[in-house]
Amino acid sequence: MGAHEAVTPARARAGGPQPRVARPAAWSITVAACALLGACTRVDEPSHPNDAFASAPPPKAPSASAPASSPAPAPKPPPAPPLPSTKTGKVSWSQAPSGDVAPLVRAFGEAARGAGRTPLVYVGAPWCEPCQRFHKAAEAGELDRRFGDLAILEFNLDVDADRLRAAGYTADLIPLLAVPAADGRSTDKKMFGSVKGAGAVANMTPRLAALLER
Repeated sequence: MGAHEAVTPARARAGGPQPRVARPAAWSITVAACALLGACTRVDEPSHPNDAFASAPPPKAPSASAPASSPAPAPKPPPAPPLPSTKTGKVSWSQAPSGDVAPLVRAFGEAARGAGRTPLVYVGAPWCEPCQRFHKAAEAGELDRRFGDLAILEFNLDVDADRLRAAGYTADLIPLLAVPAADGRSTDKKMFGSVKGAGAVANMTPRLAALLER
């Protein structure tokens, strides 16, 4: 019988020996390879439970929650007042910055006293003739011999009237010169007004000296 001889029905009924059917060579090689490897594993089935997780993409991280609303910014501190001049024997004259008057004057007064000076608040206006004369006399050094330890913080009535009023710096006339309290508010030690003309400074200086001696 050839290698591919078929079993006929007559032979099956006769009970004769059944010939073995030869298997294709390729199929035999596949079976042998599987026997050597122990088992044939399907490609779509992992050989170990952990293999599936090794090849799978990592789980997505939970999305971050929306950030909480930012807190309101802290209020800006008031601008620092100008520091009085440390040059002795000469009137120190400074322009007041914006901001609440009392805190500004308080800080200015502390700096002035720390420098051995006497703080003084001055209120004038560009249209006030005695104000302009007094200011020019201070710039020219005409007040240094008598008031060389003064530290003056200047305000403009046209611009600063409301904030000056809140700190108690009020008067019926200008120029106004007032001695501040430790908290920066005005005390009752103040003088205001003068004559017009060349005698304005001469009118103001003795009154200012009396004010500072009170």
